[in-house]
Amino acid sequence: MRTQKIAKNIKDIWSLKYHVIIPIIVDVVGIYVCRKYKIYLWNSKYYGELLTAVITFLSIVISVFGILIPTVFNSKSKLVAYFINNIDTKYFVSSVKNVIISGISEVIVICILYAYDVIPLKIYVLFCVISVFLLIYFVCGSYKYISLMLRLALEEKEPVKGKKYKNQLSDDKRQKINDMLRNENKDT
Repeated sequence: MRTQKIAKNIKDIWSLKYHVIIPIIVDVVGIYVCRKYKIYLWNSKYYGELLTAVITFLSIVISVFGILIPTVFNSKSKLVAYFINNIDTKYFVSSVKNVIISGISEVIVICILYAYDVIPLKIYVLFCVISVFLLIYFVCGSYKYISLMLRLALEEKEPVKGKKYKNQLSDDKRQKINDMLRNENKDT
């Protein structure tokens, strides 16, 4: 019983924070591999093209957010209405903003990485580590929220309405019972 509760807690934490945990793990492993095998990407023949490709990728994903957000939230779907009525709006908006800000920050950091021939090596390596973290954070966060928005935009499922009972009270009978209970409670 206790191990099931621990497993559920770990799963809950993972589903909420995997887009932060994965970039940290990738950064640590990447730093280890690059140091051990003396890999210096900025010495690559096509390093500039690599940076350009990453910026292009980021721009495309950010534009997908720009298309999906209005599409989803202007939808008249019952699933979207259910989602909007039941989410923690503050958390959802701040999470999506964090993902988009990480993508824009990544573009800025990559623009700094283009200056690999004039920036001191220690500062440049720091920007490389930050860049890898931001890129993986952006990719994981984008996956999380774009998949959610695509589900909302494309699925036709009805939200769960709960169990339906065969012998429900009519509104008139319900009102009579409520009145009776109020009258009984007045006397006490």
